[in-house]
Amino acid sequence: MKLSLAWIFDHINADWKKQDINQIFSKFNTTTAEIEGFHKLKYDLQNFFIGKIVEQSNGKTNFFVPELKKEIEIAQRKDETDGMFAHIPNPILMIKKLDGVFYWANLVDFGMEKDGLLPAFDVKEQDMAGNWRNKFEAEDIILEIDNKSITHRPDMWGHAGFAREIAMMMDLPFKEQCEFLKDIPVQCFDGKSRTTQTNPITIENNSQEGCKRFTGLYFKSIENKPSNIFIASRLLKIGQPPINGIIDLTNYIAQELAQPVHAYDAEKITDKKVIIRPAKNGEKIELLDGNSIELTNQDMVIANNKNAMCLAGVRGGISNSISHTTTSIFFESATFDAGAVRRSALRHKTRTDSSARFEKTLDPNQTIQATQRFLKLLDECEIKAEHATEIISVGQQVSENVIELSHDFLEKRSGISFKESDVTNPLAKLGFTVSVKNTPASILYDIKIPTYRGSKDIKIKEDILEEVVRCYGLNKIPLELPIFIRKPYDIKPQTRLRTIKDYLSSGAKMSEQQNYVFFDEDFLAEINFSESNTVKVVNPVSQNNFRL
Repeated sequence: MKLSLAWIFDHINADWKKQDINQIFSKFNTTTAEIEGFHKLKYDLQNFFIGKIVEQSNGKTNFFVPELKKEIEIAQRKDETDGMFAHIPNPILMIKKLDGVFYWANLVDFGMEKDGLLPAFDVKEQDMAGNWRNKFEAEDIILEIDNKSITHRPDMWGHAGFAREIAMMMDLPFKEQCEFLKDIPVQCFDGKSRTTQTNPITIENNSQEGCKRFTGLYFKSIENKPSNIFIASRLLKIGQPPINGIIDLTNYIAQELAQPVHAYDAEKITDKKVIIRPAKNGEKIELLDGNSIELTNQDMVIANNKNAMCLAGVRGGISNSISHTTTSIFFESATFDAGAVRRSALRHKTRTDSSARFEKTLDPNQTIQATQRFLKLLDECEIKAEHATEIISVGQQVSENVIELSHDFLEKRSGISFKESDVTNPLAKLGFTVSVKNTPASILYDIKIPTYRGSKDIKIKEDILEEVVRCYGLNKIPLELPIFIRKPYDIKPQTRLRTIKDYLSSGAKMSEQQNYVFFDEDFLAEINFSESNTVKVVNPVSQNNFRL
């Protein structure tokens, strides 16, 4: 996974350019997770220009560049001949100059592995003469993260979670989340919502075990703009291709808050009903990547009254996707069962950035925050929209758990003499609420776990111990081999029993075998054998081997 240090420091009240990246790298690797490496990035934008198409004929395009004050002749874009920009009057596009020849700018020019042309951009007329470069974030430090080292930390699959950790370890002020959200009312329902004066769409959750919380916001109208050039520059740096104004913001939120979100064309939602349900055996859906798959009742879908619109937690469908004609959307932010998402992604061979995050067990409460972040970004990107006066949320809010432990517990388990501040300060910086009670016997702590850490990571006292010790510094613990005291004991009873078993099994012409054996489902299907009284593995590696 790639992360942008400039983006991380959006959430820290400090200048990222003044930080010692080597110190961050070292502290992070010894405290939190593994940063495999980092590299400094700086795009040279001097040979890149933006302009508008004037005329096209005979496979050539006359392209006016305000900065150069002249028209450039360039080969016609393939996507333009396909009508990609037919809906955008005078699309603003980017070109590059290489050895005196002009070409269309593409993804590879900005470090992307996959080739492809850049989309149209949303740039103000007064910025076209060169000031657009100030809006394009061209300098950064890109961190390469080992995904395996953060599988237990769902909050750290986005830039904001990394910012919290870096702010703690570097003793920098972490910005309040409210700065990044637009606050509007939320209406909560248990299993099925109702329409309101400004929201005609209902949400019905028929799979509450598979979907803990589903949040939606109806937009009566939304401006379907090209990609914001700043948002596009951020996505490019971490390997995410920009597409258009609305879709870029959904991808931006997933990368920032570790909360995948999705936008549907509201006009294509049949009967204005959004239904979370198990798929039907044999039901088909065409996904956004162009693949058509056949679903089973083990999959979960987001559907309207007629058909599935999305393979829940994995990938959206084409039938209700955003297109250049979209003027009204339904914005979705939800949390799905980690095991169900993983099995669907494996079954259909379509693992995505979205499924990778849902597989980590996300915080159900952050669905509201992701929706409010979308509204804030719309304002910042000057995308005009008319939306419902309230966010609709189906499913219960998760409460913060409290873990009680003593100072003695922390010291005896770790072998470290902690000061009270060694416990309270780092936990508070990580978002925990710590209450301290002094007793004659020991200091007692009541620690309230934030829900973004309580969904998977922090469950028991030992988890708090791990937090305190890693923040204190594992390198401060002296290296010492543990002492194991071994005393001799009589093993005759065990060897006698083993000998008896050997004689009995040999006499019965049997051999002893101790292991776990899985049914081969394909083989059982061939011989038409069914056995219902079996033990099933909750999260199997293979759908062919899931029963003992």
